[in-house]
Amino acid sequence: TNILDIRDYGAIGDGETPNYDAFSAADGAAAGRRLLVPEGQFYIEKGLTLRSKLLFRGTVKLPVSAPFVLQNNFDFTTYIDAFGEEELAFEKAFQALLNSGDYDALDLGGRTIGVNAPIDLQKAVSTRQGYAVRRVIRNGEFYARHNTAWENDIVISRGTYAPSNPKTLYNVNNIANIQAGSPVEGNGVGREIYATSVDINSGEATLTEALYDAEGTQDFTFTRFKYMLDFSSFDQLVNGNTFRAINGAIDRIEAVDTSLSDLDRERFFQIQFQGNNSNNITTQSANHLRLTHHQNSAATLWTIDTAQRLPF
Repeated sequence: TNILDIRDYGAIGDGETPNYDAFSAADGAAAGRRLLVPEGQFYIEKGLTLRSKLLFRGTVKLPVSAPFVLQNNFDFTTYIDAFGEEELAFEKAFQALLNSGDYDALDLGGRTIGVNAPIDLQKAVSTRQGYAVRRVIRNGEFYARHNTAWENDIVISRGTYAPSNPKTLYNVNNIANIQAGSPVEGNGVGREIYATSVDINSGEATLTEALYDAEGTQDFTFTRFKYMLDFSSFDQLVNGNTFRAINGAIDRIEAVDTSLSDLDRERFFQIQFQGNNSNNITTQSANHLRLTHHQNSAATLWTIDTAQRLPF
């Protein structure tokens, strides 16, 4: 037969019994045959990489932090079959993409995926704060299902500011509910000032910039916006890469498919896009971007041509 049933190697589909050893044994014995995952839910207690192709009649369940890498079945449809629903299938397929060197892209096969709540993509590689190797999610759409998970988290907390330590708020009450990455509002708070971190033990919040004429104690508002694909837990993404085009030059290495939706450019903040080497790339994007500008007359507003070198 061209199919091996994983139950023949001890797998039990009750949703609780650990099956890592059974899957590994079946994969080792397959010799080019497909593995059948029959009806039931098969719990795999830790990360697993399989070389064999699989046929799913049932589903699998893994811990959030455990990658499920299908080396010869890396397609989104198979992950839907494996996990039983699209949102979880996307999370686990993306996790496999970032934890395996076999593929550089996750092709969604033209599917539209309904998302019930923000997806924290850094959880896929929870031991890292940055990811320097280019990976692509393509050929699909996401839409947010209507529910309260998309409402902004707003926290109003009283805190103290001292110019002697200009990027710190002290004695912030209710600090456990303040999320890192929240923009801050209050007297003397300029535009685009965020809480980069919060320390519950000390009651301190660290800011991206100093405040102006805000000495003393007042109420501050911290707002955490919600994103369908939330990359905010990564410290850096597009840095230190080498991009090379073969069979001719390409215009640039990044783009947004505006036929679906553009980005909200008023919400960009601290995007790091630097230290990359480009070969056969016409426009080399960077941020921070250094340019030479000659201003020949006095003006309160300077218009500077960036030559389309800013990302996106």
